[in-house]
Amino acid sequence: MKKITLLVFAIIFLVLPTSAYAQWDDCMKGLENDPYPGSCGRYIDTDGDGICDHSQPAPEDRETTISTSSTSETTNAVSGVDPMELITGEDLKYKTVAEVAQLYQLNLDEFINALKEKTGIKAISANTSFIYLHDNYGLSPNTVKTIATALWEQNQGNAQALSQVQTTTTQQQTKNNYYFLLLSLGLIGSYLVTFVLSRLNIISTIKHRQIWNIFLSATFLATGLLGILLVLRLSYGLVIPLPFNMLFWHVETGIAFTMIALFHVLWHIPYYKSIWPKK
Repeated sequence: MKKITLLVFAIIFLVLPTSAYAQWDDCMKGLENDPYPGSCGRYIDTDGDGICDHSQPAPEDRETTISTSSTSETTNAVSGVDPMELITGEDLKYKTVAEVAQLYQLNLDEFINALKEKTGIKAISANTSFIYLHDNYGLSPNTVKTIATALWEQNQGNAQALSQVQTTTTQQQTKNNYYFLLLSLGLIGSYLVTFVLSRLNIISTIKHRQIWNIFLSATFLATGLLGILLVLRLSYGLVIPLPFNMLFWHVETGIAFTMIALFHVLWHIPYYKSIWPKK
């Protein structure tokens, strides 16, 4: 049973890189441009545009021109509207950089350069989706709107607008909501449940420890793998697109790993005491 469980975890982690092998425009449900997280379990997004690869043509087969009707709809989009309220954060996440630039009537190259400069993210192009930047880099929609609004205001004559974004953007990006207390209490509560069950002989003590050893291994592998992916991204610019925020889950799995490691240490207190013999 233990070997089977470990094999399952190994398969899960080995399957993660399979997103590199995509099939285009072959959705079994006949969907077109199905946005993240997708309408079925086959969602895959190798080009990072926030659209399932199965529901769209290959990149080289897509039209690159913007229709006249779409352009006319957004010609006066910003006029008379607070730019920060022009689009909701949820809707913005499913837009590409080019679509948001069009919405705010911005020069595309200027918008891309401003995003790169203010966020420090270099992997940004016209077809990059903000859901991709959110999930892989933690870029918040509000930060994007702040940059777009400042750039729009600068184009309207406020020369200092964009230069003042740096502090705001940095503050927004460093504000992360991690669930340390909730996760820690949840793990402690779960541990107490299996501990009490072992004391009542409903499960054996060995089984109790096996359960937490499996969790310890799983959280260690998750934390380590995500850490390696983050190093590859930050140090070498190698981005492996995943449909979630890697930094967030690296921290969360790290918290879980640390808590479970403390349980493990408690089991072996006599061993650690023996390292320092009594006087």
